[in-house]
Amino acid sequence: RFVPRFFHPILNEGEAENKKINIEPHHVERLYGVMMARMLQGDASMKDMYTTRSWFKHNAPAVDSMPRDCLQDLIRLLHFVDDWEIEEDENWDDTFDYPRYDNHEDDDTAPHRIKFGIIETEYVKRWQQCVWFGRWITADESRLAGWYHSVTTIGPDDKPIRTGATLHSLAITHGKLQFYKLYARTYGGKDDGDLQGRHSNTAGQQKFVNLFEIMLAQFRGKGHHVTCDSAYMGDIMALIARNVWKINMVGTIQANRTGAPMGPLVKGPLSMKKKMYEYKLWQHNTQSLVAAVWSDNNLVKTLSNYHQPQIVPAGMMRRKIGDDGIREKDASEVDAPMQNVDYSDTYYQIDKSNQTEARYVLGKQGSKKHGWAPKLSFRFFNMTLNNAYKIYTVLHEREHQQN
Repeated sequence: RFVPRFFHPILNEGEAENKKINIEPHHVERLYGVMMARMLQGDASMKDMYTTRSWFKHNAPAVDSMPRDCLQDLIRLLHFVDDWEIEEDENWDDTFDYPRYDNHEDDDTAPHRIKFGIIETEYVKRWQQCVWFGRWITADESRLAGWYHSVTTIGPDDKPIRTGATLHSLAITHGKLQFYKLYARTYGGKDDGDLQGRHSNTAGQQKFVNLFEIMLAQFRGKGHHVTCDSAYMGDIMALIARNVWKINMVGTIQANRTGAPMGPLVKGPLSMKKKMYEYKLWQHNTQSLVAAVWSDNNLVKTLSNYHQPQIVPAGMMRRKIGDDGIREKDASEVDAPMQNVDYSDTYYQIDKSNQTEARYVLGKQGSKKHGWAPKLSFRFFNMTLNNAYKIYTVLHEREHQQN
């Protein structure tokens, strides 16, 4: 049973009614400040944050923001409204004093976006307006943490997803704003209605083409270069990107998603040996497609819709393995296909971005994170903090130079 200590305390007989404290906007602002201070301290427990016995555990910014009883009350009262459906809550106006937000004007809207689409839409709108991000963009997918021991309510159907969802994002590749997230969208599996159906330029259903149709809508025809991995890339994706969206694209690829005969070189008795830094390239007869296989630590298969079939002498630095099977101490230059060089120089940037966000997780622990809404909301908070910090570093450097 919840017994409030700070907000709306239980009044004893004879105590004045004005002792009660209502939750106001500044309380919520200070709550997020405390959460950020807690995050930077390594998600310490509340007991450690407010301890007076160890200054190594004591969190002065959190203590200065609000009393411990106030923080405990706010966390206990924290609630993510994720339990309303289209057909339900007919008496919303009788229950709440604020209007209900409806996001289901389009019948094809994905069920989870009916509830959480406003978070994604406003994130994309806000952070793309803040910066001039150049032409190089990297696309990646990352798993939103699963909830293996709790019920999921992503849509009207019962538990459509049990182990999590996939967050697809676009990030700036080069410059001082590296890792800055420009776009984010959650894919909710088979119930994601926005991605169902046949694309106008494909013979069958291609969900990732439908996804990129949405994600890259604002970047078409502007000379952008998009780097992606094998989760998205294929002959169909590369051709539509070049001929329809006017976007240059390079990425790793699975052997069964291209017409290039790379299968025997990847698997079988004639396959290329790993770590030998050999290569094989194919160029399409009529289309601007170049596929390549390069024997790095693994057989790296790439596809590009704008590269030429060229090899870059000494394009990579690698520590080779000698005849004795021992890796050399110092790295040496090796030849590599040009598209592999460009891919290697760009794709790791978004992995670093995801790693940076994972280190500072809001709401990593606690009973308030077992539902779908908290996990998605906290993930977007993390990306927002990362973007804000990137802008801060650039502005701080500029102001510092002027002074």
